[in-house]
Amino acid sequence: MPEHPEIRSLEAERAVIGAILLDRNALPAVLDVVTPGDFDAEAHRRILAAVIALQDRGQPPDLILLADELRNRGHIEGVGGPAYLAELMDSSPSAANVAHYARIVHEKAATRKLVEAARRIIARAHDLNGDGLDALIAFSQKEILAASSAGAGSTGMDIRTLIKKTFRDIEERHQHGDALPGLSTGLVSLDTLTGGLKRGCSYSFAGRPGTGKSALLGGIARTVAGTGGPVLINSLEMPKDEVSLRFLSAEAKIDGYRLSRGYLKETEWPRIAHATDALAKLPITIDDTAGLPIDRLMARARRIKAESGLALVTVDYLQLVRPSQRWATREAEVAEVSRSLKVLAKELDVPVVSAAQLNRAVESRKDKRPTLADLRESGAIEQDADVIVFLSANESEETVNLTIAKNRQGPTGKVSLMFNKKLTQFSDVKREA
Repeated sequence: MPEHPEIRSLEAERAVIGAILLDRNALPAVLDVVTPGDFDAEAHRRILAAVIALQDRGQPPDLILLADELRNRGHIEGVGGPAYLAELMDSSPSAANVAHYARIVHEKAATRKLVEAARRIIARAHDLNGDGLDALIAFSQKEILAASSAGAGSTGMDIRTLIKKTFRDIEERHQHGDALPGLSTGLVSLDTLTGGLKRGCSYSFAGRPGTGKSALLGGIARTVAGTGGPVLINSLEMPKDEVSLRFLSAEAKIDGYRLSRGYLKETEWPRIAHATDALAKLPITIDDTAGLPIDRLMARARRIKAESGLALVTVDYLQLVRPSQRWATREAEVAEVSRSLKVLAKELDVPVVSAAQLNRAVESRKDKRPTLADLRESGAIEQDADVIVFLSANESEETVNLTIAKNRQGPTGKVSLMFNKKLTQFSDVKREA
């Protein structure tokens, strides 16, 4: 297939096939690294496929049985006949280095896949069909990720290794006493129920307007950026200047309204300067693109993950994210976004935390307690999210109720948090001694 010899190695392919014929015990080590499709020569692909078929039937891949299998498949002449099989066996350097040669075959195969992906990307770039740059970037990332992961061998983990890792994790948490399985939200009462924000999980904080969803996500982002690593904030409702102002207000402990108008006391300027320095050091990226397409959101998250690492993605709020295509119903559009955020969490191995709006039905009830049925425009959020937390007003204007309505890895329950509206900041309720 390739014009460039550096993206294939027929010598390594022959060494792998020959080693299998020399020693049938070499086959498991080979199949843990490569598949028949990784071989560039069609003859080698057919030979390995025949060897696997023999193994599945419990037959050894000796020359006679292998030749018969290839003959039955109509491939014996196409692979060079029994003489070529004998030549492979005789020319193989040794079965001891088969894993090394298998890795060479796999690396060459991965290189060819990347070359083909690059060709498809170039072709797409010449024929955008009005899709725009965002669609091209998303297409390019998907092509490259697919090429780099295809044929990568088994990504599973045997139970012996996995259970030992699980035991070590439990032992470490026991030794530390208060260690969380996930990243801290900065709120002890919330962490107690959820176990923190776990990698690969999707979290939805849902409520009616004015219940503090944006403030809660902002506080979580600030905590994670200060202790856990880079954070990507997708603010579709508030412009980035307002997000920045809220961060500064909470950090400096100064009323956000006064701060925005410049109504400040002389004694407050040192606090602002200190807060500015502290926030400027945080690894936070804020995207306030209106109607942000889900493809672009995912593309930016992937890029940040590749360039500097990524600990958390927040989305405020989910129903404002634009789907990658038009669907027949609004529910289907929100469902695509919800599923994509869960996929992103799994793909990047980070928690993805989104705010979500509840419909007005909750306001018509006497107790005004949200239920999963109140999730606006989509039941897919209920299905996709690992944890769903409802925010609702409390009788006390100083507190907000958080109800964990769904928790795949822990208990449900309710906590109350202090909510300082002037600072747009949440904190744990102080208990009397």
